[in-house]
Amino acid sequence: MRTADLITARLHRAILLTATLAFAVAPASDCADQTGWPEYLEQARAAQESGRLSDAEKMFRLAVDGAEKAKADAKDVAAAMNGLAAVYARQGRPDLAARMYEKSLGNLERALGQANPGLIQTMLDLGSIYESEGNHGAAATLYNRVFAINEKNFGPGHPEVARSLNRLASVRVQQGKYAQAEEHFKRAISIMEGAPAASREELATMLEEYADLLKRTNRPAEATQAEERARAARSASRQQTAKPVESDQSAWKVQLKIQKQSSTENQVDEAQKVLNQARSSGAPEKALAPVFSTLAEVYYRQSRYA
Repeated sequence: MRTADLITARLHRAILLTATLAFAVAPASDCADQTGWPEYLEQARAAQESGRLSDAEKMFRLAVDGAEKAKADAKDVAAAMNGLAAVYARQGRPDLAARMYEKSLGNLERALGQANPGLIQTMLDLGSIYESEGNHGAAATLYNRVFAINEKNFGPGHPEVARSLNRLASVRVQQGKYAQAEEHFKRAISIMEGAPAASREELATMLEEYADLLKRTNRPAEATQAEERARAARSASRQQTAKPVESDQSAWKVQLKIQKQSSTENQVDEAQKVLNQARSSGAPEKALAPVFSTLAEVYYRQSRYA
């Protein structure tokens, strides 16, 4: 897979994931009584989902303005800002998208601190915009932060750490820093090879990117080996996808529903950990839709942005 295609795919995924997370955040009821900005936010989400981007932009702008004037919680303001940024990106206006994501990230940093997991998705979204614009140095800075946060929260051998390293490796390739890219690719691949079968498809993609790097550095024999490993991983992924996963999936849903029943501050983080365990434990991403939905309810009930 070509690097340009990977960047485009990541940008599209980031836009969709931002829209999903924005939908999952609950508005602050006190602010709703004062300004009505939550109604604008709901209208913006509806317009965005139906592809009416001009209407979505207008409503998101009103929601951002109203939330800021009402001094709403920073996480709620960030939800509106990220929704607007996603619309800008879909409209082909990356400069406006970047500025809005930057503003959103600044708000979240002031509210949550510099190393909170709640910053990760906004940093990934912003990094994708930077990559699409060729600002690889800025993207690398963000991905380094994501890597550090994931390693601290999940441990050095977690698939989320591998995903962070893979993003960083891809940017290093674009910068021509091949030695650093290879180091990151090798560690990411090693982590994924030790992960459960659900990560085989991701492993295959990482191996293909690594093979591209080996070709760039005139190592065709090693590139061929990496491609063979990628084919084997993808084959294993197809076999795994064909297996029933309902029992495991139901177990994850039960765990997340238990988390949802609590209103204590740390339960959202616990729910996120359960989700990450689920993603790396045997079921394909498609089968995890109910788990993502349940996690969204957690954020909604506890007014958390992540």
